[in-house]
Amino acid sequence: MNAAFNPIYEPESLFNIGQGDAEYLELGTTLSNNLSCGITTVKFDTHEELIWTGNQSGYVSSFYGSTMQKYTSFRVHQTEIVHQIETNSEGIFALTSTSLRHQIRRGIPKFTHRSKNLTDALCMFALSPTRLLIAGHQPNLIDFDLTTMTEQAIIDVGEHGCAIIKKYDHSRFLCCGDVNGFITLRDPLTLHEEHKLPTHSASLNDFDVQGNYLVSCGFSDINGKLTVDRFLLVYDMRMLRLVSPIQTLIDPTLLSFLPSFVSRLAIVSPIGQLQLVDTVELTQPRVCMYQVNIASQCMSFDISSSNQAMAFGDNTGQLSLISAISSPEPQFNNYSRETEFADTPEPLPFVSITDMNFPLSSILLPKLQSGNWLSDLPKEMCEYHYRKPKPIDPIILSTMKQQGTISYAPNPRTTRRNQIPYIMENEAQSDDPEVSANTNISIFSSHAIPKHYQKIDIKYKAGTTLEFDFSEFNQTEFCGLENLLPNAYCNSMLQILFYLFPLRQALITHTCSKEVCLSCELGFLFHMLANNKSKQPCQASNFLRSFRTVPEVAALSLVISDRNPSRNINLIRLIQNWNRFILHQIHNELLDAGKRNSVPMQSVDITNLISSVSKRLEEASLAEEKEQTEDEEKDEIEQDRYQFLETEKKEDQEHEVSSEVSSLFGIKQRVVHRCLKCNEKKLKNNVVLVCNLIYPLTSPTHESCDFLKILKNSLNLEKTLSAWCDICNRFSPHNHCASVTDLPNLLAINCGLDNEKEIELLKRHLNQFNSDFIQSPVNESENAIKKQCRYGIKCTRTDCHFSHPHMRRITTSSESSNGTNGKLSDRWFPTSFKITIAGENISIDDIQNSDDDTSQIYNLQAVVYCIDNGQQRNLISFILRNGQWYIFNDFCIKNVQEDEVLSFMLDWKIPSVLFYKNKNYEWNEHDNSTYESPFTSNLLLEEILNTNVEQDVSNFMPLEPHEVPKQGDIVAMDAEFVTLNPEESEISSDGKMTTFKPRVASVARISCIRGPGNEREGVAFIDDYILTQEQVSDYLTKFSGIKPGDLDANLSNKRLTTLKRSYQKLRYLVDSGVIFVGHGLKNDFRVVNLHVPSKQIIDTVYLFHIPHHRMVSLKFLAWHFLGISIQSETHDSIEDARTSLQLYKHYLKLQEEDRVNAALNNLYDIGKQLQWKVPE
Repeated sequence: MNAAFNPIYEPESLFNIGQGDAEYLELGTTLSNNLSCGITTVKFDTHEELIWTGNQSGYVSSFYGSTMQKYTSFRVHQTEIVHQIETNSEGIFALTSTSLRHQIRRGIPKFTHRSKNLTDALCMFALSPTRLLIAGHQPNLIDFDLTTMTEQAIIDVGEHGCAIIKKYDHSRFLCCGDVNGFITLRDPLTLHEEHKLPTHSASLNDFDVQGNYLVSCGFSDINGKLTVDRFLLVYDMRMLRLVSPIQTLIDPTLLSFLPSFVSRLAIVSPIGQLQLVDTVELTQPRVCMYQVNIASQCMSFDISSSNQAMAFGDNTGQLSLISAISSPEPQFNNYSRETEFADTPEPLPFVSITDMNFPLSSILLPKLQSGNWLSDLPKEMCEYHYRKPKPIDPIILSTMKQQGTISYAPNPRTTRRNQIPYIMENEAQSDDPEVSANTNISIFSSHAIPKHYQKIDIKYKAGTTLEFDFSEFNQTEFCGLENLLPNAYCNSMLQILFYLFPLRQALITHTCSKEVCLSCELGFLFHMLANNKSKQPCQASNFLRSFRTVPEVAALSLVISDRNPSRNINLIRLIQNWNRFILHQIHNELLDAGKRNSVPMQSVDITNLISSVSKRLEEASLAEEKEQTEDEEKDEIEQDRYQFLETEKKEDQEHEVSSEVSSLFGIKQRVVHRCLKCNEKKLKNNVVLVCNLIYPLTSPTHESCDFLKILKNSLNLEKTLSAWCDICNRFSPHNHCASVTDLPNLLAINCGLDNEKEIELLKRHLNQFNSDFIQSPVNESENAIKKQCRYGIKCTRTDCHFSHPHMRRITTSSESSNGTNGKLSDRWFPTSFKITIAGENISIDDIQNSDDDTSQIYNLQAVVYCIDNGQQRNLISFILRNGQWYIFNDFCIKNVQEDEVLSFMLDWKIPSVLFYKNKNYEWNEHDNSTYESPFTSNLLLEEILNTNVEQDVSNFMPLEPHEVPKQGDIVAMDAEFVTLNPEESEISSDGKMTTFKPRVASVARISCIRGPGNEREGVAFIDDYILTQEQVSDYLTKFSGIKPGDLDANLSNKRLTTLKRSYQKLRYLVDSGVIFVGHGLKNDFRVVNLHVPSKQIIDTVYLFHIPHHRMVSLKFLAWHFLGISIQSETHDSIEDARTSLQLYKHYLKLQEEDRVNAALNNLYDIGKQLQWKVPE
């Protein structure tokens, strides 16, 4: 313990001067460097267990832990006061009046910044890890970049300056207070002034903001004298209004909210009195006051981030520390890193002169001034001789690329990380098969999996996908989906649902007025997929955004975070839960829309689903328990499986209702509940949309894992459970027996296989079924005759005709599953089977058996597989189209053979969801006719002038019935966007900056204006601000004109509407054959998720463009051709759309005069001279 540390806490002390038991105790005090210098600032380190102080002499000192052991002390300025200290991971920042000093915690300086703008600095605030704001009694607010150590911007804050800067983590404002009693609210991005709040009449002394409240303390002018105001002023930041002030018992000069408490703050008086105040009214208020042991006047204080300690500094240089009663040895941070201390030199050991066993060589010899020790070895014996390293793998040499003097290649992952075996020079290099075995290479590594199975990363250029060559991965007529959007794991199921034509037709023609409707969003997505004939994949961003907002989705854990790597997610269980949820959700939404009213179906009981899903999430951990409890765990797993079907069966309704989903997927069941005590029976009719396969995990005889037998047992359930019996008047065991009464047109099957027990059961079945084939001597002789493959274990070709003895030796082991050579022995589920219903009995047989008229034949239509390459997991789907199988891996689409669809390996390719179609149920796969649009002109005619928002009749006027656009009419359109997630980039191995995730944009404003032929030409009839509930990272105000609050329903004065409503208006215009005129419409429609035929788009970007030259901005085109200046301060979508329309009319005029080429040449000549900048 430090010698200056003096514990003073005694039970009889007058530290607690409030009511009731004390919440804090005083740990002790210590002195700073100089007794005559007051401590002007106190700061708890946010990364280590340190307290930092700065005094009036320019010294900065630090103290370690609750004992306040002196750690470092250094001087940052010779004459000026240290006003504030901030910490980051690299060190501290100390601010004086004219300088900013950055030093590491051990005291070594890194840089000192001085500037002519830094004249009387008083405060600073870290806006981001690389951005620091500095202000004070000076007219300038300095935006300082910590990366380049330069002043990025100078903002004029007025003659009164800015004495205090604070901001809550989730607040949308940066709060700047001046000495005259005003607090200015600024935009954290642009630092522009947004609001100004008056506080105390004479002067502002301190304030803090947390949650929804801003609280300040200061001085009032009473009869010409400055008096400490004993009322704390409280502002509600949601309304920017004063609420009831808080009266204090002491003179408040310093205050701060307690971390992690949004309604409690600490205030400090000049004489060291501390009072804890609640911002909300309590039914039984309690006075919490303490007298801190200080020598004179308290000048500074701070609260640790853990809320366990407070530090106070006075004008005599004394530092006091108090802690919570519950933490007598407080930690300043919840997760502090270890503090680095100076190394203590180890003393030499004491050795007796008579000790003959002590090794004298353990004591280092003194350094010689000249010459050598006689015991030194010769030079040649001190040289290092390294063993010869292993030669570079030929695979690396064959795939190596050279960039300048640097060569790089993909890692083939044939050895363990950071382990390269050495070979002696006299050792012969041989291809011993055991060498690869020693490196623990598995044939199931990522390079052995076909490329079109693995997740493909998109390489972006300039933050966009438009320059990426998707045609390399898709040579078919089908459209893919992008895979980098959040929750894009469901792309495989979206593709399957899209190619189920009856379901597609029902969704595309569906429309409703619900704000969030997944059926509507699926219909919009399917319309875009059906009409997109290019190789550019579509985005499912609108559907995924609506999907995340459905409460049941979060309850079922169907939303995955970007921070959670796909390796740690059970994708098999996730996609099966998604399949079951989406079918029920579509069914309920179609019923709500009033499509039909006939067949029994039930809504999902989310509570039971959540319960069942949470139980299944425990299966992986249950499999790791001891052997003696495995039987009980198997019973629980089986009950969970039954519970999924039980949830669907418990929700029957008396009056049967039907939707397109229930008519396609509905499996009708007759359920009998019989009490085993009194034999009371209850009958019930059920409809199940998805069949969950139930495996015989608890069977002691290890029943066969044949697919058809498991499917039969899963459809005809029989189990015993405990239920309430009205006759017995208590819970008693019941026999639950379900029998299929009618079969669906489409049979959806969840395969399970989401836990190790089921996978091992299927592995044993397949290995036993294939044992005769694997151990056949004929294959061994064939291997001996065939020439061995030159690539050996590294061969990735599925159709390789050479032998692979090492690969065969591994695959025949009991640790691996069946192979993927496409033979019948590698298959588990068939391409077709027949189901026969005879009363309450059901039989499922192979299609090769004799058939009769009562049987229904089901053919395989689609399969979803989970692919695991050892590093990440992804989902792919196989879909049958016109008799040909295709693999859909996001935007990678190619045709495959049937053997590739049916064969799988349980080590990396696991079936998850199957879809079978009834042979008697036909649909026209060649039907490319357009569907009747569900949207009408009422969407546009319902627009009304809202008196509660800012309106300019010259810019906006709703359509009259005679003004509704028709086919061929011109409409000018423009959209503005905001950024939800910023762009993420990395430096690749060749030194180039690569964007691996572009910014995620969201449409914020859509404007459409009347075109030529209308008496109100140029007046907007659509000007929608899109309501958003997601976090916006950048409003892009300079380029979009959108300001913080414009998209907030509580603050906005704009015409707010939902994205779905605006989308429906645009869809009506597209379906009506309207021609859109705009600038850069291709990207606008892409973000909106709307496909518009190219014949309905007139883009001024391409009208005024010479091939193989740069694109010209709208601002430059407007200045050059129209002589007008636009976008001077910010963008406005109505102005941009009107300008695009004028440019199009000017282009038509040039075309009539046959001056288009001359005008374009002149445009590019002037643009190059001006460097494409519009003159001021």
